Amino acid sequence: MSKKILQFLGILVVIFLLVSLAMGLMYIWDMLDKAVALDALWKTSYTFGAIFLAGLLIMLIADSLEKKK
Repeated sequence: MSKKILQFLGILVVIFLLVSLAMGLMYIWDMLDKAVALDALWKTSYTFGAIFLAGLLIMLIADSLEKKK
């Protein structure tokens, strides 16, 4: 039961990451000022990294719960 919930959460995190990546790229593409676009890219890359690590952690927890059973 909890394994399926964790897998679902992991999938949600991955979907959220892909959607926010697409939105961030569209935002940066619309930027005319290169310095602002570069600053936005750094901020979004930190956010993407944090989301990716959270999803990875959820998947690792789900895997360890699966091995215990």
